[in-house]
Amino acid sequence: MGSIIFLDTETNNNREDKKILQLSFVEVDGEKMRKYDEKYQIDGGIDVEAMEIHGITPEDMSGLPKFGNTNALKILKQLNIPENYLIAHNASFDVEALKNEGIEIKMQVIDTLKILKVLYPDSERHRLAWFFYKHKLYKMTETIKKIVGHNKVSPHDALSDCAMLVLVFYSLIMKSCKTMDAIMEMMKAPYYEKYLTFGKYSRYKSDNPKTIEQITKADPDYVEYILGKFTDMIPEQRTSLEHWYNVFHNEPELFAED
Repeated sequence: MGSIIFLDTETNNNREDKKILQLSFVEVDGEKMRKYDEKYQIDGGIDVEAMEIHGITPEDMSGLPKFGNTNALKILKQLNIPENYLIAHNASFDVEALKNEGIEIKMQVIDTLKILKVLYPDSERHRLAWFFYKHKLYKMTETIKKIVGHNKVSPHDALSDCAMLVLVFYSLIMKSCKTMDAIMEMMKAPYYEKYLTFGKYSRYKSDNPKTIEQITKADPDYVEYILGKFTDMIPEQRTSLEHWYNVFHNEPELFAED
């Protein structure tokens, strides 16, 4: 089996044109673990919303190298082969950020956000830190110290997120799935979100929320309304709504006249 790369980025915004301010990754190769952490200077500003998340300010970039021929990037490019695995939470965000910097990911990508949704569909949250604290993985201080250099993770720091990724992956995901092949099969399979997180059927408005399947079967008019009105809804929720709508309401008539 190839190496496993646990990766996280912090960027200057959350748009498609995002630039990387911090790149961190942990390479696990058998029994060996290597960590890499770099911060960069960029041309242009940092959105206030982004600074609110990671705390990196324009002043922090002073004297830093630009994203390019740095040590961590050289290593990442060497590791970027199909035999290896890239693991990230909401992986499309990091893959897009790297693509913006000229790095097309060739590794097999595992998105822990999708996998955790499949394994824990009724979980109250699916954020990485939520699982880290919910399952008391913060007590695994030896592993945390190996990665971040001390016994505690820092919120929204890329290297700390990598530490949480490592612990969530091995303690929860691998414990459930057993093999990388099983995880990759899960990644390839279509995923249908179980609950809505907005509107009158939001899972947060009820102790016993209806599933998207139940909503679509019982209230197709509402489903048609939100599909037309909310163009920026979470893509997985839209996919699930469309899937179940087609199952219940777009089937061909069994007794159509000739």
